[in-house]
Amino acid sequence: MLCLWGLSIPVVLAENPTITEVQREFFETKIRPVLADQCLECHNSIDKKKGGLALDWSQPSRQGGDSGKVIIPGDPDNSLLIQSIRHQAGVESMPDKSPKLVDSVIADFTKWVRMGAPDPRHTQPTASEKSRSQLGRMCGTSVKNGGPSKR
Repeated sequence: MLCLWGLSIPVVLAENPTITEVQREFFETKIRPVLADQCLECHNSIDKKKGGLALDWSQPSRQGGDSGKVIIPGDPDNSLLIQSIRHQAGVESMPDKSPKLVDSVIADFTKWVRMGAPDPRHTQPTASEKSRSQLGRMCGTSVKNGGPSKR
């Protein structure tokens, strides 16, 4: 639900009544770019599902992988995804073979899970969509160090 200046007016998208426009915008600007840049090379449903985990669309993201559910909507402290990007003891640190994500990105993921992890990606991507996503990563921005890539 989106509150407009103290008014409780639900603003909901027609194609997905459970995700508000604000939640969609948050996902598209704060979450999807990080997933594409840092996670999907190893955790996708097309050609690599490391640990049995695919994060390229909502259904497998909710199901989890070999270690169980990685996202517990509303509960970031008990979500393996959050624990792994925080590099908490006893949990495999992610992204693998890369520096820890910057604190602001970790805070965005924590906020996203706390709000219920709304995810507008309801269909499995195709191989060509995965290729376009990889090309965009090569030409776009890198979020692991908090700014544009100098590739």
